[in-house]
Amino acid sequence: MGTPHENSENVIDQIRGHEHVKRAIEVAVSGGHHLLFHGPPEVSMFPFASLASSLRPALEHQIASCAWPSRKRDATSQKCIVVGTGETPTAMQAQSLSPDTWKGNIDALPHGCLLFLQCGEATPPALLKELVASIQLCPGHIQLLATSQPCPCGYFSDPVTLCYCSSRGREQYWKRHVAPLNALLDIEINVPRIADHILPPKRGTDTFALMRDRIHHVQHVQQQRTGTLNAFIPQKQVRQWCPLDDDSQHLLTYAQATLGFTKDATLRSLKVARTIADLADSEDIAPAHLAEAFHYRRGVRI
Repeated sequence: MGTPHENSENVIDQIRGHEHVKRAIEVAVSGGHHLLFHGPPEVSMFPFASLASSLRPALEHQIASCAWPSRKRDATSQKCIVVGTGETPTAMQAQSLSPDTWKGNIDALPHGCLLFLQCGEATPPALLKELVASIQLCPGHIQLLATSQPCPCGYFSDPVTLCYCSSRGREQYWKRHVAPLNALLDIEINVPRIADHILPPKRGTDTFALMRDRIHHVQHVQQQRTGTLNAFIPQKQVRQWCPLDDDSQHLLTYAQATLGFTKDATLRSLKVARTIADLADSEDIAPAHLAEAFHYRRGVRI
């Protein structure tokens, strides 16, 4: 097997259904937004994360695949920086991922993509904090693509298998093993299990080339407008480049009051909405663009 970029056409052929996930991927890659996939154990997240990383411009297609140290090298290791594979670590392996290890690999990807597989119970919270700090302090623009389960058993909101976790257990899991990433995350998307009898016989009409061309066009628009992708617009300039009309401002005010968004979450949602508007070739951020961005911020609700 080659790198994800080399197998991109095959990856998108493997994805049937999950149109909302592909849409979230297109939005995330278009604007450089950090993205978290979560779903049950039976759903492999790697094809989705691989598709997202493959849709990035070729010159920026550098990946650090970060999960856990292992002697086994995965398929992405041929041309990519690999810290480990998604295997459950021992305590000693977990301790070996020091801040210097993160910084060394992240600094090597000034405009790259960090693929963090299987973030969950085996992931020390301190490690997540180190990851967040390393990305925030990196002088370049790193895009984080992470995967996790929504709860300890993995079946919260699953249509097939009943989740046996308590409400308290789910809340503690999310706060301990996923919430530390909230300082970075722009988009959280659930990847549900789809029964075979309701799967479409063929994939959607979008090809990899069509998605890539739309993304590259939108990224060009962003570069011409601000000199950077929407995700990396400085906070002080967000209102300048993401202005709202009265209807959109009313929706934003309502969402802040009902969803409890922090200032940081609000600004992140505005930047995602700006990307959604760009994909629609719209100069203005319409209420529909904001609503979609808010949906991505909500993720799984415990």
